Amino acid sequence: MSIASRYRAPTPRASTECLCPIETVEQYLITPNEQRPLVCFVTEGSYTRSSATVRKCRFRSRILSGRNPDMLRRAFFWLVPALCCVSQLSAGIIYSNIGAGFPGDTGAYGFGGPSVEGTAFTATGQGNLWTIFVGIDGDSLPATVGLYSDSSGQSGTLLESWTFIVPSSLPTLTSVLHPLLSSGTEYWFVMEIPNRGQNEGWRMNDEGVTGGVWYGPGRNTWSQIFPDEATLGIQLTSVSEPTSAVLFVIGSFVLVPLSRRLKTA
Repeated sequence: MSIASRYRAPTPRASTECLCPIETVEQYLITPNEQRPLVCFVTEGSYTRSSATVRKCRFRSRILSGRNPDMLRRAFFWLVPALCCVSQLSAGIIYSNIGAGFPGDTGAYGFGGPSVEGTAFTATGQGNLWTIFVGIDGDSLPATVGLYSDSSGQSGTLLESWTFIVPSSLPTLTSVLHPLLSSGTEYWFVMEIPNRGQNEGWRMNDEGVTGGVWYGPGRNTWSQIFPDEATLGIQLTSVSEPTSAVLFVIGSFVLVPLSRRLKTA
C-alpha cells in the first residue's frame, strides 16, 4: 500500500538524507536551491541522496508535476514542430509513375479471374518500404498482391504480400516487413485474382510510362501484352534509415535546454 509523507528540513542543508523503511514512499524534500516541495520516489530500505541524485529527482518532478511551466513551454516549443517534420524528413519516393491527376486522367485494364497480372518497374529511390499506392478497384472480393524481386526478366523472390478485399476506392497498402529496396534495381508488383467470374480493374499510369501488362494464368505462364501502351499505375514510398537520427536530433533539441536549466538549479 502506498503511503505519502511530507518531510520538511528545519533548515536548508547542503546534503539531503532521508531514511525510508516504508515501501513506495512519496517523499517531499526541500533543498537549499529549491524552497518548494519536490516529489521523489524511493524504494524500500535506507536511501541516501547525493547532490546529483537530488538534482535528477528535482528535474523529474518538475517535468511530471508541472512545477516549472517555463521548462515545459520550452520543451513543447521545440518538440511539437520537430515532430511535425519527422514524416517529411524521413519519407521518400522509391518509385512512382502517377501524377497529381491520377486516377481521373487515365483509363484502366480489366481482368477476369482466375488470373495473374503484374508490372515491372525500376526503383528510382532507396529505402525501407513503407506504403504502396496501387490503382486497383472493381469487385469487392479477395485479391492477393505481392512485391517480388527480379530474376532474369521475370518475377523472382517474394518480398512481401498482402491479401485484402478489393475496395471501391484505390487502396494504399502498408508494409509490415519493410524490405529494403535499392535504387536502380528492378522489382515486380503482381496481383492474383483467385475466383472465376471475379473482375478487377487496374488503372494505367498517367506519366507516359509504357510497357503494357504481364498477364496469364500464373506467374510462370504469363506473357507481356500491349507493350506499347501505358503500364499499370503504382507508387511506392519508403521510410529511410535516417529516421532514428532525426529522432535523436529532436531529443537533443528538447533535452539540451532542459539540461542547461538543470545545471543552474
